[in-house]
Amino acid sequence: MTTQKENSSDLMAKITAQFGHNASYVLTLLSEFETDPSSLTGEWRTYFQSLSPSTPSTNGHSQTTPISTVASVTNKPAVEVKVEGQPIPMRGSVRKLVDNMENSLSVPTATSQRQIPLKVLEENRRLINEHLASQHMGKISFTHIIAWALVKALKKYPRLNDAFSLIDGQPHRVQRPDVNLGLAVDVAKPDGSRTLLVPNIKKSNQMDFAEFFAAYNKAVNGARTGSLPVTGYQDTSITLTNPGTIGTTASNARLMAGQGVIVATGSIDYPPHYQGMAEEALSQLGISKVCTLASTYDHRIVQGAESGSLLAEIHHLLIGESDFYE
Repeated sequence: MTTQKENSSDLMAKITAQFGHNASYVLTLLSEFETDPSSLTGEWRTYFQSLSPSTPSTNGHSQTTPISTVASVTNKPAVEVKVEGQPIPMRGSVRKLVDNMENSLSVPTATSQRQIPLKVLEENRRLINEHLASQHMGKISFTHIIAWALVKALKKYPRLNDAFSLIDGQPHRVQRPDVNLGLAVDVAKPDGSRTLLVPNIKKSNQMDFAEFFAAYNKAVNGARTGSLPVTGYQDTSITLTNPGTIGTTASNARLMAGQGVIVATGSIDYPPHYQGMAEEALSQLGISKVCTLASTYDHRIVQGAESGSLLAEIHHLLIGESDFYE
């Protein structure tokens, strides 16, 4: 007989497998669904109704396992450390975030880094934004362009869009036909705390830049407003994260199971030894702002040379090679 605990474990596993980085967010929505189903959109209600585990009750009718039970059946940490102070239990979505962090340790990763000059990118971004402003079409960011360069680079190195999977106990490389590009978005929660969501752009490799620009903005805005459907968070194949917005120069991002690579962008600035110089002097010397890109990859299916080649291709595109800005 299947127990309530087993059903709860299955539910947690399904949510983690389908949503990856977004599992804690989905658990929060599941908790809201239990409390007040009408608070969610119809698509989310349908999803949770199809996913929620049921167990036989004493009167023969089924009953749904509450989220409190789901949150309590996760694995215990491998090491327990006693420290002085007031302990505050981490439950629900916060507990799931802890589990995701610990589960990511099962993925053997390595990281490649490459510093990229951004003078050409800056100038082309300025020209593009002048055109967009004249058409009242919004504004393009550095990350829009870097994300597009990543999508284009994957056409040359499609193996980095693959995933590792165990099938019947045997290791497999899973080749994906399309690039579902995940975009890490920092989101403020109602209580003032912050969380990281990763919506994705489905089949970004089949888009032109205008389509990509619109899809990018829709994904990010939808994550921030909570208006994205279930599918907006599912089936991410590769992720771009941008810790550089808070001044981080380089980062080894956490890779979730089911993805082969996550690319992190560092801050955009002049090299440290030039940061005190006047803009006029920097211009005369031809000094460019730089950004460090880091590719953290699943070492079971990606080798260092492949990761480095992906970053090199992004570099070449961002400095204008292969008619990237045409």
